[in-house]
Amino acid sequence: MVSALEYQREALSKGKIKPVNLIHGDEEFLVRSLRERLEKLYGEGFKLLWGDEIDLEELKRSLSDSVLFSQTSEEVIFVQDFESLLKRLGRSKKSVESLVKLIKRVKRKKLFFVVGKKLKAQELSKEPFRTIASLGDVVVAGKLPKDKVANMVKRKMEREGGGIEPEALELLVDMCDGDLTALKHEVEKLLVYLRGKRATVEVVRRVCTRWGEGGLSQFTDRFFSGDLEGSLRSLEEVLSGGTHALQVLSAISSYAIKLYGIHALLEEGLTEEEAMKAVGVSHPFLRLKLKEHLPKNPKWKVLKLLRELHRTDLEVKTSYKDLGKALRTLITGYLLSL
Repeated sequence: MVSALEYQREALSKGKIKPVNLIHGDEEFLVRSLRERLEKLYGEGFKLLWGDEIDLEELKRSLSDSVLFSQTSEEVIFVQDFESLLKRLGRSKKSVESLVKLIKRVKRKKLFFVVGKKLKAQELSKEPFRTIASLGDVVVAGKLPKDKVANMVKRKMEREGGGIEPEALELLVDMCDGDLTALKHEVEKLLVYLRGKRATVEVVRRVCTRWGEGGLSQFTDRFFSGDLEGSLRSLEEVLSGGTHALQVLSAISSYAIKLYGIHALLEEGLTEEEAMKAVGVSHPFLRLKLKEHLPKNPKWKVLKLLRELHRTDLEVKTSYKDLGKALRTLITGYLLSL
């Protein structure tokens, strides 16, 4: 068993990838980093499958198909949400045996199965995990300790910017609750804002957004779920926590643009998976949330919201209208119209 960071360093960097591999753990950022690294290495030879959208026959076809015009002779099949596929196969001994036989026949391609939780030793000792472990690597993408996370942030700030004060580093990690995905976004914002200068506590408070409970992610989830009371409560928590109202407006706009884009692409005949990929959605959690929010936010409603967002932004910039009040009005109006 090897950690995700060590696997990137030892296996991917040195080209020592085994035919069948298992990635398990709840750190989405590490899983996504591995996936993106593989996609970069294999280009057209990389294929992403989702366990909740395929069956055993489709997996067989993917393993037997060849990609035309691929720049590499090797191909990778990356099965995200493997647990959903296993659930669909059921507890039938015959189904599990068929999957195990298929796994054992993998020769020319590289196969990765991803489980979104850390598996226990007892689970790993059962099929099909036992066979996967005997043929390849078992990679753990678990949550990292906060001190290790802080050290990673510190090195990036020093490597690409002017560094960060110890107190500012502690505050930043705390604001993101140690979440690597959140930290990636916030560090990138700091680097652009500071342009080579050292990050201070004041700058982190002014530029960065608090994530986690009561954060923007919770607010957008409640808003696009149609929860008026919860949205207004989350908005107050976000604003009182130091997040600027413009950041809230930007978060709503970004999410609404994705929803509108997916609706438009679905109308053109693309599948949900193709539409999400086209608008740049790859994070499993965001993908799941968008799936939940699409039916509650039809295209015409989202278009109306985008127009209201544009009007609100214009009013604030030209008439100096209080953005906090404007946001509350916008949220109430949109959710009451659903």
